[in-house]
Amino acid sequence: MAKGIYDHREIAKDGTEIPVFKSKKSMESRYAPIAEAKRIFSNLEKSYRAFLILGFGSGALINEILQNQDSPMIICMENSNEDLNFILNSLEAERLRKEKKVLFCTKENLYYTLTENYLPAKYGALKILENKAWNLENKTSLLEIQKKINHALNVISADYSVQCHFGKIWTQNIISNLRT
Repeated sequence: MAKGIYDHREIAKDGTEIPVFKSKKSMESRYAPIAEAKRIFSNLEKSYRAFLILGFGSGALINEILQNQDSPMIICMENSNEDLNFILNSLEAERLRKEKKVLFCTKENLYYTLTENYLPAKYGALKILENKAWNLENKTSLLEIQKKINHALNVISADYSVQCHFGKIWTQNIISNLRT
């Protein structure tokens, strides 16, 4: 039995291709996933430039962020390799993989992906976007995912604090040594 949660794709009423779970529930609206993505984005604080999206869906939310946010960094996480392969086998995911601002990972390499790519000094705070339907399909993994996110953010935060502390000292030394 396959471990993945996805079964097939359907075309929503607005023409968007959406994933359907093995439970036969769709991940996004079967009517207007693009309008749904626009609504989600419109409710976000515009200062966010770093996003961790749990579940790719149709990619509509990622497109909305790319179109309306200046230089974002987007990490899209799927629960398993089977799920990620299913998602990457869509035309929209294939197109978005070419975007340098969009990264794909699974929960297995989430820690590495976050610690290697999320730079608080460059992007500011990280916004985690969860899809309710995706969460329900992955409820047994959510605690593990949350622990990995927290661990990565703690490591990033500690590293950032050290950089800030020594950055001040280094800047002072550089300015002092400019005369020589």
